[in-house]
Amino acid sequence: MSRSMLRTCLCRLNPPGYNLPLNGTKGTCLEGGTRVAACVRWPAAWPGGRKIENTIGYIDILPTVLDSAGIDPKAGEVPGKPLDGMSLNGLLRGDDEGFKERDWYSYYGQGTEEASLYSFPWKLIVTGAELRKGFTTKHEVRLYRMPEDPLEKDNVASDHLEIVQTMAGKLVTWCDLQQEMLSGEEIKAEAKGFKPPKNWQIQPPTKNGD
Repeated sequence: MSRSMLRTCLCRLNPPGYNLPLNGTKGTCLEGGTRVAACVRWPAAWPGGRKIENTIGYIDILPTVLDSAGIDPKAGEVPGKPLDGMSLNGLLRGDDEGFKERDWYSYYGQGTEEASLYSFPWKLIVTGAELRKGFTTKHEVRLYRMPEDPLEKDNVASDHLEIVQTMAGKLVTWCDLQQEMLSGEEIKAEAKGFKPPKNWQIQPPTKNGD
């Protein structure tokens, strides 16, 4: 193996889609729409041949890259706006005990709004409009016990109403912190009046597809 390959860090995250046998597809907060396979490789720092079960995601890439380069991920944070992710260097080096599991949020807002919170061992999915304004009886609620039910077949929300209320409160707070998304009709309306900036160019692809 060449020296450059030993020292090169590679990260590959699959896009969401149809992840059989998981339930759901892209555009939902079910596992089939949010959980994807990923692989990383850095022979000089991370021992290979392992399968990691911890909850990690795209928000962790930037802190990990900065940390790998010897840069404190918190050094460039804007006051009041911390990075969403965390460095995975310790976990990927094999220090599983030093990795703290955290609440994991997902959101999809094109068409019917849907948000989810995974807080081990529970996963709550709430479907319905304007969750940022509050959780109501109009919202559809699903609660799954993970990882015992990875295919999300057994909705136990009615058996754990207190857990639902606590997790829904966290979801409302999180949704309120997010940038409000435009609806499909609003996107179409904006597109009709779109004016490109001066000298804006879209380069056609080359024969190689670049």
